[in-house]
This record gives sequence, C-alpha cells and structure tokens, in this order.
Amino acid sequence: MRSFWIIGVLGLFFFACEKAGTGGKSHVVVHGIYENTGTPGAIVYCVFNEETYNSSWVGGDLQDTINNFSEIEFGPLKRGHYYFYSVYTFVNDSGFVDSVKAGKHIYLGDKPSYYHLTLDFSAVNPFE
Repeated sequence: MRSFWIIGVLGLFFFACEKAGTGGKSHVVVHGIYENTGTPGAIVYCVFNEETYNSSWVGGDLQDTINNFSEIEFGPLKRGHYYFYSVYTFVNDSGFVDSVKAGKHIYLGDKPSYYHLTLDFSAVNPFE
C-alpha cells in the first residue's frame, strides 16, 4: 500500500511539472512589421519557459524565417510560457546594412487554440 502512495505522488509531481515545448495543442502565428511594412526574411526565435528578453541569447529552442506574407507559425506547442523574438536585417536609406530586434512574451493555456502575435520592430519599446 505504501508503494502505491509513493508511485501516486511521483506521478502527480511528474505531470504537474509539465514544461513548455512542442507536442501540445496550441499554435502561435508571429507577424513581423517594421515602419508599417512586412518583414519577410526575418528570423524568429522561440524560447521555452521565459517571460522576458535576455540580450545574451543567441538563438532559441525553435527558429524559423518569416515568409512572404510576413508571418510564421509555430506549433503544436504545450501549455506554458514562451518568448518570441526576432532580428530583422535590412539595407537602410544610407545604403548600409542595419538590423533591429523585437520580442514578446505569451502564455499558452490549456485550451487548444491559435494565437497571433505581432513583433513591431519600430515600436518605442519593441520588447514589451
């Protein structure tokens, strides 16, 4: 009888500590804009179990490139915290290569659904 309780408690602990990651039922569609224009070609990174941007990050747990419609879909994702950030590289008006960054946090709940997130590279605070 005692081993039954130990197995039950360990099982409860295992399922209660489920972390963010792939294999869930939700999808996130990320849109990128810079000065009211789409950002095809920008690389978007998805970092699991994070709520704020860390400037020391190089990459993420998932990554993909924004398509010609200025969006990219990540999923299926489990319940949890995710931070999406992107680096957009372009040639500025002076002819020099320039880059801008933006990011946002999202929490995915238990209900399976599609979420839309917009990364605005020209926002006053692009990491809100």
